[in-house]
Amino acid sequence: MSAEGLVYVLLLGLSLTGLIFSRKQRRPILITLFACTALLPLIASRHMPLFGLTCAVLTAEHVADVWDRASPVLNVSGNHSVQSLWFTAVSFFIALVVITVSLPNFQCIHMDGRKTEFPVKAVALLKQSNATGNMAVHFDWGEYVLWHLGPRIKVSIDGRRETVYSERSYAENLRFTSGLGNWDGILEKPETHLAFVSKGFPVFNLMQLKSGWTRVYEDPMSGLFVRRGSPLEEEIRLTKAPDVSYMGAGSCFP
Repeated sequence: MSAEGLVYVLLLGLSLTGLIFSRKQRRPILITLFACTALLPLIASRHMPLFGLTCAVLTAEHVADVWDRASPVLNVSGNHSVQSLWFTAVSFFIALVVITVSLPNFQCIHMDGRKTEFPVKAVALLKQSNATGNMAVHFDWGEYVLWHLGPRIKVSIDGRRETVYSERSYAENLRFTSGLGNWDGILEKPETHLAFVSKGFPVFNLMQLKSGWTRVYEDPMSGLFVRRGSPLEEEIRLTKAPDVSYMGAGSCFP
């Protein structure tokens, strides 16, 4: 029922109409590929752009054929070229507007400190500290941490999800974030050296009560914990926090 869902339904309906009523040849392999990409957004919303591209590449000619058949008056009267000219002009104008609006982001995608939710200051602190190890991390921050701190910092989960991680590992990280069930199972593993958590989830309060772990950094957005007595504790505490907003307001992404 979201706006993205509406776009999905419209694209799917338009593409299916073209495939069903088109007079052009339909290659089974391409139909199969289209069907697969049409199902992917129902599994994870990140596949929506791929589905949009697939619609344009695989079904556009069929949609155009149906459109031509549905517009006999334009074809008979000879105004088809005029229609095409107007369509080209409008498309060019829209593209020009989009490019103009996007120009400020070509060199830098600015973080406004309100819509963005990346722990800029905490990650910058870790980068300055040269800390190394394996980190239990908040799901939404995994790729951001990898970009800045990999490969010396390895994360327990990131946005690639089932593409890289097993279902068991994914479930373990969800329990860690939500604080449900065996939430600290990932912390019991000796190879887990750090825990980087969001203050918007129960795990932050639980981590403060977790024996054997201590908080070495905190801001309004996040908390960073290490094993008590670990060399990382002193290394991070002695590192001067960088002079940036904790959410990166004014800086460039990523």
